Amino acid sequence: MTKYITVCYRPLTTVSPAFYGSGVALVGYSYPFSRPIPTIYTVAGAALNLLSNVTGYSYDALESLVLNDKLKIYGVYIKALMGNKELSLVPVFAFYYRGRLQPIQLLTPSSTEVYMPLTKPVKKPVNAKLVLALAKLTAEGADISSLYHLEVDTVYRVGILIDEKTRTVQRQGALYSYTAIANYTICGDGGCTNKISFCVDLEIEHGDLETKIMDVADKTNVVAQDLGGEQSVSKPELRLCREAPRLVVLSKKGSGLQLAVSHIALDERGGEGIDIEYTTLRGEKVEAYIGRIELLTGWLIRDNTPKPPQLTLAPGTLYWSSKTGVAPPTPKGWWQKLLATAIPLKE
Repeated sequence: MTKYITVCYRPLTTVSPAFYGSGVALVGYSYPFSRPIPTIYTVAGAALNLLSNVTGYSYDALESLVLNDKLKIYGVYIKALMGNKELSLVPVFAFYYRGRLQPIQLLTPSSTEVYMPLTKPVKKPVNAKLVLALAKLTAEGADISSLYHLEVDTVYRVGILIDEKTRTVQRQGALYSYTAIANYTICGDGGCTNKISFCVDLEIEHGDLETKIMDVADKTNVVAQDLGGEQSVSKPELRLCREAPRLVVLSKKGSGLQLAVSHIALDERGGEGIDIEYTTLRGEKVEAYIGRIELLTGWLIRDNTPKPPQLTLAPGTLYWSSKTGVAPPTPKGWWQKLLATAIPLKE
């Protein structure tokens, strides 16, 4: 019987500023600014480490379950406590128009001021400065009718590179700088809050692991756990879900208009410029998108090697996809299985 759990991490920025980069040993010319929201690589990696600690499963065994679809991880989304109400929020690109945050809608090719309903794909780039906002996660999909502002306070930090084996300072390029996050604030309907957590939902189809999860879910008491780089720490929470979480259900909807919640892995095929064809690792053709394409990198901490760079749609990107009938490419590693969480919009 399939089991579902949610793993959330509340950033302890009062203890240490948060830094969610794409590597471990960071220097001044590489990723000096923290991402506002940690990637699925970061949160899923921490969740697997937590599962390994509380169930006794080796990290290798858990990675194998992910690769073979016996352990599926969906996210990243945000849980925010506003008053007595807990909201689930997902990233979405939006823009400011006449001083107000507006949801993405199609722009006419000839104007940047006329906004039309989102009804059909376009291949021309959209001429608007996009910002990352948050939309409420509902049972029908992402509700972009009322957006939430995500605001971060940053702090400038200086670090010293230390050799991990000898624990001595490296002589060349020992000092480096970066900008970390000192505080989060989310504002929208219901006011503002800084009580947030970054979450992933797990779908487990492995009998022995299910049994062990049942024994520890809702009982895990870990004071703090690393999440991200530069000594970023968070308070983890592992919750047993009595039924499939909304994000799991919605991400199984398939093709059509979708919102990327995680980075979405892309396979590039043929053409040049706007004629390049992109397909997802689920074998869907990306007909058009509004948002951002970026290279995602990461770090295999136990192997002390980088993950291969992966072309992706960034979280918050709206895209149209269609079935191709072509078999999806074989994953290069278990981590590519993480790059597939997308949901429809609420109509």
